[in-house]
Amino acid sequence: MEIKLKPCPFCGSKAHIEERKMVRVWYEVRCDECDAGTGIWKTPDEAIKAWNVRDSHTVTEATELKPCPFCGESFIEKTVFTKSGTALSCAHTGCRAKTGVYHSAKEAVKALNRRV
Repeated sequence: MEIKLKPCPFCGSKAHIEERKMVRVWYEVRCDECDAGTGIWKTPDEAIKAWNVRDSHTVTEATELKPCPFCGESFIEKTVFTKSGTALSCAHTGCRAKTGVYHSAKEAVKALNRRV
């Protein structure tokens, strides 16, 4: 049975699963539009389940950085040197969710706080 991917929690676009061949094969679900993703997982089913989870946490203050839409934990900023930009990653080690890469931290935070 094939599991259907939910739309991206950041922009609402369609997503796809990627197979990454490193030392072994890993799988990641990524948004077609904003490049948000789950991080790598051992099986396609694990990656799809990670993508389809949604947290019901709501934020009342508009200036507050919203939590991860998948697990509800906080996000942290990291600089991505290969693409010369900033991405946000979930602080929860079991989640692995991340935003796409943006030119500034402000753009990354804006993308994270946007919810469908």
